[in-house]
Amino acid sequence: MRMRVVAAVAVALVLVGCSTGRPGAAVVVDGTVISTSTVDEAAEVICQLSLAQQPGGSFPGDEVRGQAAAELALALVAADVAETEGIEIRESDVRVADADRRAIAQQFPDLDIDTVVEVLETSTRVARVAEALGASAAGEEVTQENAQALQQAGRAALVQALGEADAEFSPRFAIGDLADVVQQPGSLAAYTGDDSEEGVADQTAQPLLDTQTCS
Repeated sequence: MRMRVVAAVAVALVLVGCSTGRPGAAVVVDGTVISTSTVDEAAEVICQLSLAQQPGGSFPGDEVRGQAAAELALALVAADVAETEGIEIRESDVRVADADRRAIAQQFPDLDIDTVVEVLETSTRVARVAEALGASAAGEEVTQENAQALQQAGRAALVQALGEADAEFSPRFAIGDLADVVQQPGSLAAYTGDDSEEGVADQTAQPLLDTQTCS
C-alpha cells in the first residue's frame, strides 16, 4: 500500500510552480468546470500523502492546490485523449483494492476515504493513459523497466493536449509549467455556468491563502 501512496504523490507533485487563470471557478477545460471545493478536497489528500512521505515537511498551500487542479485538469484531457486514441484502461488496473482501502483509512483517519481513493484512482488512470501514449509513440510495449520513461513522455503529450484545449485556471493556484501552455484569461469570476451541471464552482468556498502552508 505504501508503494501506491508514493506513486500517487509522485504523480501529483509533477506540476508545481506558478499559475494562470481568473477567480471564480477553479478550473474550466473545454466548458467542463472543476469546482473550488473539489480542488480543495483533492489538495487536502495530496497534502496528507505528501506529509506521510516527508514527516515534518511544509508545502505552500497554493502549490498543493495547484497540483490538485493540474491533476484534475489532466484527468479530463486524458479521458478525451483515451477515447480519441482508442486507449482502454482496465478498471482492475486503476481500482484501489479493498485491503489497501482499509489500510489507507487506518493511516489517514482524518481524511474522507472516498476522496482519498478518488484522488489515487484519478492519478493512476492518468498515469496509465500516459504510459499508453508513450508506448504508442515509441513503438514499445510497457515493461517495468521502461514504464517511467514512457509515462513521462505520455504526460508531456497530455500537457500539450491541455494547452490545445480551452483551459482556464484560477490565479490562486500555482500550476507550474502548465502556465506556459494554457490560456491566460481575464477573470473566472465572470463564469456563469449552470449550477446543476458539471460541478460548477462553489462560489461560497473559502480558498486557502497563498501564504498558507500544508503542514
